[in-house]
Amino acid sequence: MCRQCLLLSGSLDMRLSPLAAPHPLSSVLRLGLYRRVLPAPGLSPMGRSLLAFKYSGDRRAGRKLARLFASSIVRQPRIPDLVTAIPLSPGRLAKRGFNQSAWLARAAARALQSPLDLGLLKRNAGPGAQVGLNAQLRLTNLRTAFCARRRLEGGPRVLLIDDVMTTGATLSAAATAILDAGAAQVDAAVLASTQHPGQL
Repeated sequence: MCRQCLLLSGSLDMRLSPLAAPHPLSSVLRLGLYRRVLPAPGLSPMGRSLLAFKYSGDRRAGRKLARLFASSIVRQPRIPDLVTAIPLSPGRLAKRGFNQSAWLARAAARALQSPLDLGLLKRNAGPGAQVGLNAQLRLTNLRTAFCARRRLEGGPRVLLIDDVMTTGATLSAAATAILDAGAAQVDAAVLASTQHPGQL
């Protein structure tokens, strides 16, 4: 899977979408599409690679995705003061053996030469899996899902990384916790989304 292959398949479609207050995110950068409509509905090549990495432990696919993500994220004009990622619950992390969003965050932080703090956010007990829930249920499920482990002094600009954005509820809940901890601004970057970030 290379950048040219993704371009030809239509799954590489980078968008930077500013979001207006009162949304907790200032912007969302989406690298590509999780699903495609043409030539036939279904997962995009990026979506298939992500599934192979996330659920089948295909580390080769994970490394390719991380490199692609890093090479794209450095093209953006804003350099964050801090990079972090959406954490997994301890149970899910133990079962999967890795956090796919942390992989992407490490690659992004290296490319941007920004500090990385993968321990900034804690996922609180309670909310279950988000798969299959509509936007309203996701928001309700995640209202208190995250808290920051420390105060952020000096009002840093934080880049929050996740692998896939569906409704944006997970990113919004995490961004709220980061802002509550003292961040001046939270931007998000995702490998893929199921919709245009401007629809949030």
